[in-house]
Amino acid sequence: MKILFDYCYQMRSYADHTGFCLVELEKDEKAEDIIKSMEIPVQWYEQSYKFLEAREEYTDTSSAKEKTYKGNLLLFATRAGYTG
Repeated sequence: MKILFDYCYQMRSYADHTGFCLVELEKDEKAEDIIKSMEIPVQWYEQSYKFLEAREEYTDTSSAKEKTYKGNLLLFATRAGYTG
C-alpha cells in the first residue's frame, strides 16, 4: 500500500476537519484488507477514514495545480473532530 496523499482541512471556524486520502494498491494486495485496516475505530479527536470508492484514475483539485493519479486506487473520505 502506498499513500499518495492524505489531507484534512478545516473549512470554517469551529468546524470539523474534512478531506480525502488516496491509496494505491500494490500488485498482491486485496482492497478489502486495506479498507479494513484503514476503517478502524478511533477517538473522536483522531483522524478517521471512510471508504468511498475504488478507481483507476483520480484527479486531485485540492491545490492550485491539478494532479492526476492512475493505477489501482482506493479513495477514502477523512474527518477529524474540531478540538478548539
